[in-house]
Amino acid sequence: MRNLITGFIVAGPALLLGWQPIAIAAPASEAPGSLYDYFVMNVCVDKAGKITDQNPLQCPIEQQRDLRPGEAVPYFHADYPPISDRHACNAGGTNRRYAFPLGVNGGDQTGAQFPLIAGWDDYPPSAATDCQWGTLDRRDSVSILAIVGGYGAILGDRTHGEYYVTLGSGYSDPSVKGAARFAKSWAFPETLPPLNAIGGGSFYKKTHLVGHSSSDALTLAASDPTIQPAKTIEWWKHLMFVYGPPGHQTKPLDTLVQFGYVRSNSLGDAPEESKGSEHLYLTRELGWVTRWEDWHRDDSKDVVAKAVKAYDNQNCGMPADIAGDISPHLHFGPVIDDTAQRVYRQDVTVKDVTTGAETTHIWYMVGCHDYTNIHAQPPFTPTASVNRQSLGTEFLSLFQVP
Repeated sequence: MRNLITGFIVAGPALLLGWQPIAIAAPASEAPGSLYDYFVMNVCVDKAGKITDQNPLQCPIEQQRDLRPGEAVPYFHADYPPISDRHACNAGGTNRRYAFPLGVNGGDQTGAQFPLIAGWDDYPPSAATDCQWGTLDRRDSVSILAIVGGYGAILGDRTHGEYYVTLGSGYSDPSVKGAARFAKSWAFPETLPPLNAIGGGSFYKKTHLVGHSSSDALTLAASDPTIQPAKTIEWWKHLMFVYGPPGHQTKPLDTLVQFGYVRSNSLGDAPEESKGSEHLYLTRELGWVTRWEDWHRDDSKDVVAKAVKAYDNQNCGMPADIAGDISPHLHFGPVIDDTAQRVYRQDVTVKDVTTGAETTHIWYMVGCHDYTNIHAQPPFTPTASVNRQSLGTEFLSLFQVP
């Protein structure tokens, strides 16, 4: 396989690989085009800076800015309901998404401050009969995001009433405090790469259940040197991408795509016996997450049947085509729209570090949600429902320094 000509980062205690790493800048800001801008949903504004009733796919990017704490949005964006599940409650999508700053800062041992961002998946309380939205309930999930230590990170989650944190390599070091304990577990670099650049590296992380309430967070030790997060591998690409299923396609949107694997080889440049991968798409307009995909390898259970179902759902278009040499030990073939088999598939070739032998597997897209299904609504303030009180002060305090 040919050599990769782009930068690559190894985070945490892994060995730094031999080509040029990507430069990391100062902490993120609200500056247009910053990584923060891809985490937070946008609003359209007039010349006086007042929010208009348009959505970000209607107005030019120059007339947009990030939503700010406590502000109301005149729209929601949702997925397109699958063709097999289009009852009355989800005619506008099975779940609505909001990505917004909480107005709460995290911090670390250096005294640095990091705005905490909420990525809220809003579901109606009942899947089939209750069409009420806009209230944080047990079916919902909220990811707590921040940009810490040069990378975007999911610090923790409140999912179906349970609380989780994402332990990073810093959790084993007693000198590391606050948000930095849960950082450097995702690949998005704070310094945005140029268009069409690709990169990534080894990132150490472990999802840890805190408990069933915010107060359970008080039992989490400040650090634990016995915790050994898994060595995962995460990749990203910066590209232009057209969203939406056929008939609902968007204009090309500036996009960051991340795709990762739960196991990494010894060099941190290719997956090792990983059978699944999630792909996350972020845009300046809609933030976290604009599209989500689930991919499984050809030796996974019922993979073709799942891929056919995902294809037949008709709620997503063609996946992003990330093809070529990703690293010296990883090669992606083109994404194929296999209309005969009714699947989206891709060949992935991994080269063994020790023997040099190459193994190729077919990977199939087995699930997808495209969240560019935008609808107008009366001005809605996300922080009225998702805030320090509803998430729990004890939980959010995990990302701060006492």
